[in-house]
This record gives sequence, C-alpha cells and structure tokens, in this order.
Amino acid sequence: MSIEGKLSINLTVEKGRVSKIDILSSRPLKAASVLEDKRIEQTLVLLPRLFSICATAQSTAAVRAAASALNRPSRVNIEAGRDMLVLFETAREHVLRIALDWPRLLNESVEASWAAPLTTLVKDAESALFKEGAFTLEPELTGDTHSIQQLADILASRVFGQDCDDWLDGLNTEKWQAWAEQGDTVAARLVGHVRTSGWSQSGSITPAFLPTLDDVELSQRFNDEFVARPDWQGGVFETTSLARQQSHPLVAALSAEQGSGIETRLAAKLVELASVKAALKELSHKLTMNEQSETGKNGIGQAEAARGRLVHSIELADDSVSSYRILAPTEWNFHPEGAVAQSLATLSEDDEQVMRTQAALLIETIDPCVGYELNISNA
Repeated sequence: MSIEGKLSINLTVEKGRVSKIDILSSRPLKAASVLEDKRIEQTLVLLPRLFSICATAQSTAAVRAAASALNRPSRVNIEAGRDMLVLFETAREHVLRIALDWPRLLNESVEASWAAPLTTLVKDAESALFKEGAFTLEPELTGDTHSIQQLADILASRVFGQDCDDWLDGLNTEKWQAWAEQGDTVAARLVGHVRTSGWSQSGSITPAFLPTLDDVELSQRFNDEFVARPDWQGGVFETTSLARQQSHPLVAALSAEQGSGIETRLAAKLVELASVKAALKELSHKLTMNEQSETGKNGIGQAEAARGRLVHSIELADDSVSSYRILAPTEWNFHPEGAVAQSLATLSEDDEQVMRTQAALLIETIDPCVGYELNISNA
C-alpha cells in the first residue's frame, strides 16, 4: 500500500513573473511510526511495503540503520551488493520518467511498453545477487551479475541510441549538442527541444549541494521538525543528480556556461543514467571481498536514492524499535526555501503555457519522490 501522498505546487504570476510560490505537501512524514514497537526483523520486512517508490533504497537505509543501532558490522561485499541494487533502482526510476513523462513534455504520445522489463529489474537483480534477499541482518550472496547487461541493452537502444560507455566517451558540449540535434530517442529530442526553445538557462540558480552528513550530529538533530523541514548548519541544500554529477566534465562545462538551468539538469540526469553500467561493474568487483565495512553510528543509515540522499534513524528499547524516523530527499529539494522553489522563482514568461512547461521541466529534472500537481494563477 502506497502512503507517499503528493505535492501541490502553486505559482502566482504577476506581469509575467513568478511573484509567489507555495509548495504544499500531503506526505505523511510520521508514517514510519507504524514500525515502532516492532522487533528489528519485523521492521525490515514491513518497511518496503510502506513505500512504492525507491523501496530498495529505503530498505538499504533501513538495514544500515538497524545494524548501526545494534552495533553489528557489515561486510564490503554485502554493502556492494546492496549498492548495486540501489543503482539498478536509480536507473529504473530515471528510465521510467523518461518513458512516461518526457514524451508529454514534448506533446508526444506515450509508448512506454519498451520500459516494461524494468518493472521487475530490481527484484530480478536481487534474486540473482542474494540467496534469500538482501535486506536481512545476515544475507548471503550468490554474486550473479547478468542483470547489468539487460539494463545496458535497454539504455543503449531506447535512451542513448548507442552503448552507454560510447555515449560517455569524450562527452563534451560539442558531442552533447550533436547528440541533441541528431539523436532520435525521446531523451535526445527533449534536450534538443529545450535548446531550440531557448530554455536552457531557465530556472538557473546558484545551487547549494548537500554536504556529507555526520551520523552523530544527525542523530542529535533527528526530530519531527528536522524531518519535516530540514536544514544543515544553517543552510537548506539540494540533493539531486546535479549534486552527484557536478564534477563530470559535461555537467561542469554546462554549469559554467549557463548555470544550473533546465539543460544542465537534464545533462546531469542523463550522465548519471549512462554511468550506471560502469558503476555496477565496478561494484561487482567487490562481491568477493569479505572484509568488514564501516557501519553507521547512533542508529543512522544512509543511502543515495534516485532522487537524493535518504536517511533513516532507529532508536531501540530492549529488542524493539522505540523510534523510527525517515528524512527523504523531497524534504530538501521541495523545501519552501529549497532548489525547486528557488528555481521556479526565476521564471519570467508572458505565455502561461510556456511557463507551465518550463516549470514542469524543472520539477521533473529535480524529481519529487511523489506525484505532484502544478497550479498557476495570476495575482
């Protein structure tokens, strides 16, 4: 059962400029409290049933928080296997948005049957990599990595029009522009449309990327107020594909040329997706490493989900969970002072439909964990 809720994003426009932004959320931020008074093993079974989106990243953060609360070490190969599953999930989430949402932004009909195999990709990968599931306190690896090629084939044929490694090889602004002009996938067409429409810089802000979050400091801050409206050392940060890919040569070049607008954010999303194949192969080399890995502290578990940094906090009383809280990336990125609000505030366009499309592009490239509705009204 999905309990994620949704966002209502309301823009007030005055003389062609956004003058006011209200982001309202029906997300049940205390939903994880249903896990309280449960034993850890029960909690790990129940948690993914609460979330229909990014359930693998949720389970990864949960099992890491549980191990931390119990002071139980993990192993390098187990964490590598879990990280692989999170990457599979990240790729699936990005591709589903490309298949289902990007055609609508181009006013094209949606034909997404080609993405159907991705709906079972993560479960298939988990069954191949782990004997009886990845999210127990003592999982066993099998190490079968055949799902990597299945994903790579879909990306090559449907998203990039060529092998991911070839697409990434020497990727600079000239190669990117040529792909956007000549590519025949929906991703290439959308980038080309943004460029020819003159929207590349729309929504550009000076981004503030979420830094490393210290487990001990996090545990001291992890109350309901922090989960609902987080800040860190006095700042509100974004945790997005752009934050993760900021140092890639193409993303860095576009950021320097035109800021963090729509085109740069699209590039970061696509660079991240193309990089998954190589990242999975790199992690697969760690599946034979049986050494202990570093664990979290103070009942904190973190995972880098498709839409950003995900943090779980578990407190125990005897053998049961006394407190369970989750900080999702949506609370950072769609914070009233966060990246989406800042980006939308820069929009200036007399044509309301154009403004609506630009706003939708910004929201899609930052990407909430839940559904949203966009409303535009005049002052």
